[in-house]
Amino acid sequence: MADSSDVLIELWKDQRDQMRRLENQRATLTNIVILVVAAGLGFVAQRGLGPSMLAVTLPMMLLGSFGALACMKYRERHALQTHKR
Repeated sequence: MADSSDVLIELWKDQRDQMRRLENQRATLTNIVILVVAAGLGFVAQRGLGPSMLAVTLPMMLLGSFGALACMKYRERHALQTHKR
């Protein structure tokens, strides 16, 4: 009986490690997006908002959308890990 419980404990540890890895990846991606967008906002604040700033604001908008979609995907993977049987 101890063998089957050891196997279950190892499987549980592996699942927790995978979930922790996913969370670390999500946090890293979120931090990168926040830093890049903050730099873009600082640049726009220095230069002023005008039509010439579309070259900065449009990529910021795309990066924010990418970040939101990536976080949704990480959340989906996390949900699959927690409900995996």
